[in-house]
Amino acid sequence: MSDSTNAMKAENAAYTILVVEDYEAMRVVAVKILQMAGYRVLEAGSGKQAVQLWNGSPRAVDLLIADLALGGDMNGDAVARLFRKLNPDLPVIFFTANSPETCAENFALVDHSGYLSKPSSPAALLNAVQLALANR
Repeated sequence: MSDSTNAMKAENAAYTILVVEDYEAMRVVAVKILQMAGYRVLEAGSGKQAVQLWNGSPRAVDLLIADLALGGDMNGDAVARLFRKLNPDLPVIFFTANSPETCAENFALVDHSGYLSKPSSPAALLNAVQLALANR
């Protein structure tokens, strides 16, 4: 591993990302990509689990990545709204299988840093994360 890769991973380790995705295969892949890049990652399969992780985390969450159409008790927008009440500056990226236009028509979306289409390439995920964290 190169010195620049090690330095990037060390820098990324300063950030904690919460990934909320009910589709396990998608969540596992996203978490693995982020961990390989050096980020600290919390993962939740539901809005309720995300709230439990948020409340129990010893470190502040620096970025939320949530499935917009999250099944169960809360969709991704509801999770983002709740966490934004606790941290108004929290960057949010939504996973979606729909176009941004369709999402805007069907959800009253909280201000967010961007969309990631499902599935996304590792490069797209990491670029979106880097941009969201740089602009906070």
